[in-house]
Amino acid sequence: MSTASIPIPAIEARRRFGELLDKTYYRGESFIVERAGEPKAAIVPVREYQELQRQKKAAKAQFWAMTQKIRKRIAKYDPQEVQAAIDDAIEEVKQTKTP
Repeated sequence: MSTASIPIPAIEARRRFGELLDKTYYRGESFIVERAGEPKAAIVPVREYQELQRQKKAAKAQFWAMTQKIRKRIAKYDPQEVQAAIDDAIEEVKQTKTP
């Protein structure tokens, strides 16, 4: 993966799009397209994009697995008791943060 993205104004990206694609594909460079100085989009090598998608999918799967694990562990508890414990913990935190 490339280390730093090069900022480029949208108007320049439009004029040099073919060149940016070549630099992205052959050199692995990436670009942040800006409009009025605000980042709007990124041009990244497809392998980086695919890796980001893979990581996103893995993180989502891990999150749902963790959620299921927690649900199974707390299924034996009364929901009202759980909510009361949560409310107590929140109140305790609020009291410790009060100046």
